[in-house]
Amino acid sequence: MRVLSCFADGSSQWRDSHGHVTEALKSREGTAVELLAFAPGGGYYIMWEDGASSWLGLLRGLDNQLIGRQKSRARVEFLAVGPEGEWFVRFLDGGWKAGGLAERCSEVLNDLHTKGWSIQKVLIGHDESWVIVYS
Repeated sequence: MRVLSCFADGSSQWRDSHGHVTEALKSREGTAVELLAFAPGGGYYIMWEDGASSWLGLLRGLDNQLIGRQKSRARVEFLAVGPEGEWFVRFLDGGWKAGGLAERCSEVLNDLHTKGWSIQKVLIGHDESWVIVYS
C-alpha cells in the first residue's frame, strides 16, 4: 500500500509498504520529482527535475523502452501505467510507445497518429477506460 498525505502548510508525508519507492526518493532527497507513476504489484517510475530516473517492477515492454532510451535517445516526457499493466510513454523527441492498451484505445491512437496528430498523453483508468490527449 502507498499513501501520500499532503497538508495545508505544504508539507507532506509518504508511506510505502514495500519501501522501494521511499528508498528511491530518499536517494535523491532535495531534488524535486517531476513525474511519479505507480504500477500494479508495487512497481514504480520516478523522474526528477534534472532528468534522472529510477524504476522497478514495470512490465517488460515498458522496461525495454526505458532501457533503450536511457543512454542514447531523448528522455521521458510523460509516462502512465494502468491498473491492469497497460502503459504509455512519450519521449521529448515526440516519439511514443504503448502496450497492453484496450483494443479500441489502440485503434484510436493509431488512427490519430496516421492522420498526423501529435499524441501527448494517454491516461489509463479501470475497466478499459482511457483518455487520449493530442494536438
